[in-house]
Amino acid sequence: MDRILSFLADYAGWLGAALVWLILLGFVLWRRAATRSIRIAHKVDVGIKVGTGSEPSARPAPKTEESQEGPQAAPLGLPPRTIRPRSLARVTRQYTGPIIDFDELQIDKDRIDTAPDQRQLPQAQQRIEPPATDGQEADRYINLAFRRGNTGQAVPWQQSLPPGDPGYELRINIGALLADRIPDGREMRPSVFPAFALPPAAAGHWLEVVTASRDFTISQRAKARLFLPHQGASWVCDCDPRQPHHCTPQTRKQFLAIPVQTPPQEGDADLRIGVYFKNNLLQSCLVSVRIARTETMAKPQSVLTDYTINGTLSALGKLDNKTLNILSAKIKGGDQGFIVNGDFDDLVEFRLAEGQLRTAGDAARQRLRDIHMKEESVLFGARTRITSKLDANNGKSKADFIQDLRDTAPLGAQLLTSLFQQPELQAKLRDDVLREPSTIQIARASTNFVFPWGMVYDIPLQPGEPDLFTPCKIVEEWQEGKGLPIEGLAKCPHEATHELNTLCPFGFWGLRHIIEQPPSVASTKALASEIRVTVPPARLVTCISNDLEREYTEPHLAAIRSGLKFGFEPCDSKPALLKRLKTVDPGVVYLYCHGGYQSLPGAAAAQPSLSVGKGEKLIPGDIVATLKDDRSAALLWDVANPLIFINGCHTVEITTDVLVNFVDTFAAFNSSGVIGTEVTVHQILANEFGAEFLKHFATETAGEALRRTRNRLLCKGNLMGLAYSAYCLSALRIADTASLTTASMGSVKAG
Repeated sequence: MDRILSFLADYAGWLGAALVWLILLGFVLWRRAATRSIRIAHKVDVGIKVGTGSEPSARPAPKTEESQEGPQAAPLGLPPRTIRPRSLARVTRQYTGPIIDFDELQIDKDRIDTAPDQRQLPQAQQRIEPPATDGQEADRYINLAFRRGNTGQAVPWQQSLPPGDPGYELRINIGALLADRIPDGREMRPSVFPAFALPPAAAGHWLEVVTASRDFTISQRAKARLFLPHQGASWVCDCDPRQPHHCTPQTRKQFLAIPVQTPPQEGDADLRIGVYFKNNLLQSCLVSVRIARTETMAKPQSVLTDYTINGTLSALGKLDNKTLNILSAKIKGGDQGFIVNGDFDDLVEFRLAEGQLRTAGDAARQRLRDIHMKEESVLFGARTRITSKLDANNGKSKADFIQDLRDTAPLGAQLLTSLFQQPELQAKLRDDVLREPSTIQIARASTNFVFPWGMVYDIPLQPGEPDLFTPCKIVEEWQEGKGLPIEGLAKCPHEATHELNTLCPFGFWGLRHIIEQPPSVASTKALASEIRVTVPPARLVTCISNDLEREYTEPHLAAIRSGLKFGFEPCDSKPALLKRLKTVDPGVVYLYCHGGYQSLPGAAAAQPSLSVGKGEKLIPGDIVATLKDDRSAALLWDVANPLIFINGCHTVEITTDVLVNFVDTFAAFNSSGVIGTEVTVHQILANEFGAEFLKHFATETAGEALRRTRNRLLCKGNLMGLAYSAYCLSALRIADTASLTTASMGSVKAG
């Protein structure tokens, strides 16, 4: 003991100094940890707003168009307040929601004058958002919450719901973020609703809201409308959408309320919301909630926004009206869920086993391969030789064409039956909704499964009675040496005579209608409806595979150079192509190549690959690695929005065993879309289709160019136009400087 006391006496000064240093170090580390989640740039010129609570502010708001148009909850409760720098650490400690990167924000020094209000903030709903600057519209969001119908009180998003209770409503609003909304489940920032992409209008737009669920029981108001003004939050009123508003701010309702009954059993339950404009799906959200007899907070409610057609300023107003919209999404249990919406009163919702759909789709695709080419093993099976069944003009005889209809139409009818199993629904689609040539939009949400929509055949057939199949009169009008007399037609002139078991090429959806499959884009990207060429002509960047037959390749390239209104730029290797993609120009990237799948070490599934240049394999990962961190390339793609045309085989088929696919990869970098083949196509046929499509696309929309090219082949008794699919807006077109305006140049995201 004496030795210990002696040691402490000798070193007391050192120990005291060390203790002081430890205290100082701890204080510094504490301050750094408290402020680390908020990083503020030294060069700043805009204020930061913060709001709390859900009650309206007592501070009088300036009279704006938004405040005059109807009642609405204050965004996050409080009025805008500025924050002193010394207050940031305190706000950070209160904030328990997602961490937001503030490197992009700037602060106005003249507005740093007062501290924020001290009221308690709801957890995970407090957000610090930059205000809209002059001339810039504030972001708006879909706000969803459950509420008790008799009280109007929103259910806290942390809570479960009881089973079998009919007393709830789903509350829907589009506007500024509300404090009591159900938060996004997987995103650090909520997905912006593409309101700013709607066409200019003096008052605003009527939007249709569709609610569907296999778990909840939804009232007859599953299809409802709300009005979204040019600025501010949405409202609900009884006005006729075809007439001017006669409502007043006092008679408008702030929320759209959909009565729902909770599922009878405990467990997880889902409910899907879709918001439509002219039958174009703008955004789709999946709401998830725990159903429990005893209230629990073990699994909070969440919202996943899994489809957005447009994220930034682009010409969404140029979208034409869609007759039919089909939303497909993977649902619980691995099945595929479908929501069919269109110009009819009833909402159609169903689910199907993916295996059943995949079997039907694969059989139809295989039939397309078989009717136009045959594969033979040569050199004792060492290689496969592909021989075309088409004549020198890529056509067929009348007898062969009728046989192709006999072989293919029953499979197309099976596709229709697999999807729409109720006979009355099939009849309604054929005889009413899709009676005239139409535009059909297919939206994929939370799924990588693709159905061969173009091959759906809607004239009733008895598959087990092929002897009863009768060719349509248009087939009997076949002219030797000329083929079918249908040039430029989108419908059969003899459709009034169609009966059970009639074989007509216009029974296929892809030959009668325009089918678009626009990919979902992130909130920081845009899905273009124009490829804006500032220095004509549009560029055609090509990359050719040397593995193709030279006797067919050289005439094709010569025809493109001489006959098309594009600036031709060849790339002879994979490195040359990737380099050119970094400096892409408005126009088309044309990949004329073989396609297939490439095995990767350690991967359970093969990657789709393209054979380009001298046998080099291009996979989606090459594109990601080339473009993802190149800021200058990203800006070029934001402006150029090139269309990618993959003219090969098995290159656009999206299946569940593929890690990444070219369609979604190019969409992620702001391409305007992808045109490609879903089955193996013989090179001679690929030549004609590629040249014909590019010729029409130089002056027409992508949808019309695809229909005209299919029609050209069909005139010759060739159904292979159905092998090509368009993963873009059907209204996509090339716009030169004559149609370019200052207002239409807003597709580049600032920053």
